[in-house]
Amino acid sequence: MLYLVFLISHLPPKVAITEFNYDPVEGRPAYVELHNPGFEPVNLKNWRLQRRQTSSETNRVISNADLILNAGAFLVMVADAAPMIDAFGPGPYHAMARFPTFNRTTADEIRLFDASGVRIDSLQYVQTHWPRGTPHERRTVSVSAVFFENWSPGLSPGTSNLAKPPTNPLQIQAIAIREPDSVAIRFSRRLHPSLAGTQPDLLRFGGAIDGNIDIALIGIHDLFGNTFPDSSLRIRTRYSKPVRNDIILNELFLWGASPFIEIMNRKAHPFDLSGWMLNGRALPKTHLTAGFHIPIPLEPGGYAEFTSWPTLTKTSSGIGLRHPDGTLIDTIRYGSGWLFGAETVSLERIDPGRPSNDPKNWKAHPTSHTRKARNLNESIGAPFPNPDIIDIHSGKLRIRFPRFVIADKSIRIFVDGVRIETPNVDPMTADTWMIPLSSGDAVTIEADGIAIGPIPVSRQAEFGNLLFNEVMYHPQQDRYSDKPDQPQYLEIFNSSVYAISLEGIHLSDEPDKNGQTTSMHPVSSNRRWVASGNWIVLNPDTSASFGSTRLAKAFPGIEPASTLRFHRSTLSLTQAGKLVRLVAGNGTLIDSIRYSPSWHHPSRTEPKGLSLEKIDPTLASHLAFNWTSTAAPAGGTPGARNSVFRLPSASIDSAGISAHPNPFSDLQAIRIQADQPDYFVRLRIFDRYGRHIRTLADNEPLGNGRYWWWNGLRDDGQKPPIGAYMLHAELVGSRHAENRIWRHILVLAR
Repeated sequence: MLYLVFLISHLPPKVAITEFNYDPVEGRPAYVELHNPGFEPVNLKNWRLQRRQTSSETNRVISNADLILNAGAFLVMVADAAPMIDAFGPGPYHAMARFPTFNRTTADEIRLFDASGVRIDSLQYVQTHWPRGTPHERRTVSVSAVFFENWSPGLSPGTSNLAKPPTNPLQIQAIAIREPDSVAIRFSRRLHPSLAGTQPDLLRFGGAIDGNIDIALIGIHDLFGNTFPDSSLRIRTRYSKPVRNDIILNELFLWGASPFIEIMNRKAHPFDLSGWMLNGRALPKTHLTAGFHIPIPLEPGGYAEFTSWPTLTKTSSGIGLRHPDGTLIDTIRYGSGWLFGAETVSLERIDPGRPSNDPKNWKAHPTSHTRKARNLNESIGAPFPNPDIIDIHSGKLRIRFPRFVIADKSIRIFVDGVRIETPNVDPMTADTWMIPLSSGDAVTIEADGIAIGPIPVSRQAEFGNLLFNEVMYHPQQDRYSDKPDQPQYLEIFNSSVYAISLEGIHLSDEPDKNGQTTSMHPVSSNRRWVASGNWIVLNPDTSASFGSTRLAKAFPGIEPASTLRFHRSTLSLTQAGKLVRLVAGNGTLIDSIRYSPSWHHPSRTEPKGLSLEKIDPTLASHLAFNWTSTAAPAGGTPGARNSVFRLPSASIDSAGISAHPNPFSDLQAIRIQADQPDYFVRLRIFDRYGRHIRTLADNEPLGNGRYWWWNGLRDDGQKPPIGAYMLHAELVGSRHAENRIWRHILVLAR
């Protein structure tokens, strides 16, 4: 362990130079301010104020007569006091007969000598640290005037300086190495002069053991006495030289905003990246001095990135990562088989242990990138993945995974409960397994001691097995509303007993007079399917992030997996009604609907923000009597069971009114349920004299049953007396049910 300890001691000069202006602005004179920091007066008789020693520089005596500078006082030396008085007031000033003419464009000195010729104080100014046209104040007389850090721009001739020494702690600014056994530490300010023989802000150490230097920094101060916290440092001075694939190319974001190429350290020890090259362009190797450079450490498992490189084409090119000595560490050569995706998404490495040049070892990020973080598509060490989709393709059972999976004999596959032989898988296309079976309903995979499934085998979409189930054609969109804007959407219900593949599914409108239609396709339906009895929502949005879509904001409970996004702002659904067709990828018509505003409940005279919902989801979509207004408070139920859902076989055993508790004193729950889902309710309370005291609901949708609560107060907030009250419920039906009136006794007790 190397220890560094030192103390500070410095006495101010008898008279100090505390302010000067060698290059004043027009109309102001040059001046030098003197200060007596002691406790006794000083007689400046025969003292001299000199510039730099030159053959032509004569003695410049401050005063031939007694000139007393009292303890703590200031005195400004000038050639002529009048301009100073005009600019700064009455003084104190002293006009020297031979005031020095200081150089303005080159370095010069300001030197103060006493009557016996002893130099009392001095400084040498240079324009890089003491800019022209600016007066400078000394921060403290306890630190020598020769240090430019002890000066600051400031203007206070004849009075105490405004400039003060810094008080914040000293900090380490940079640590550099010179392999194999030397370290240099640069601090944020000039160190104290007692560290003789060093650069002003630099300390050097040597003597590495096993590639490390241990240093104890104790009692270190800067020029002004600010301390560096006592501490111990272990500094690495030697980094391992990598071999092929120790560091790998890990993520490519080549053409989007803020492009980068990310690399990752696969080893258990760090590497120094300074000077590494990507396609011949090197990371900077920042030097301090004498061969010392600041490392760019890449820790085990850590990430780093290049942000510039020579031009790469979008069709084919190569990327090579090299050590500073020229050793090729990793490389790829991409071509047409590489699926980069949009310019706004990165290409991520899937398995760090697989070859970099394998295009199947790379996959586009679904939305953006994972800069300096673990790849979203990385699968190393991950459990056996769930298949994306299982279907019948080209007469074979096809299992598609989200990543490469090598099928070994430890993996067991069951189709409809019967074990089958594990297939041979092409390692270049190992995300797809083909099993020589032309039928099957469900597949179970046992791997890593875990059973995955049974997973339904998806069938191709056919007419009638996917049905329209909900239509939002007139969404609520108000920039001044406190509610989030709704999108247009169409909900599809899988009415079959099988899972249905959604690959290639799209929408089309009514054929024109020439038989031409306009189609709308989702951003991607690849590997998408919907289980029997489940829903899929077709929603338009230009945001690729699901959380930013209007659907997610207006209906927070919806799952991204139950949606298909169309990259557009609407589905072109009109308020007057329109024919919409659901079409399979091969052009087969699956379902069609010509929705109409007349399908809304008659009480919904303004259906804006309310979807049309099917009552029985299994019936054909064109049946008007099977549609009505949603009863959901959010205005719809995308991706979930409809609020008016009712199958013909469903029975309502508890139709009517129930109230709990009854009698009550604080809060009473009132539930109303009817045998039809499209009633609207008006709910009022009357006292025993028939006087109306409270309205709980006024033309609100009932759906499949709802609760209302009564807190025992009147509409005006007053407490009615204890006793019995009449609950009067008016149920307004539509084409499915007659109007009804129900009554129920409520007992209020205090």
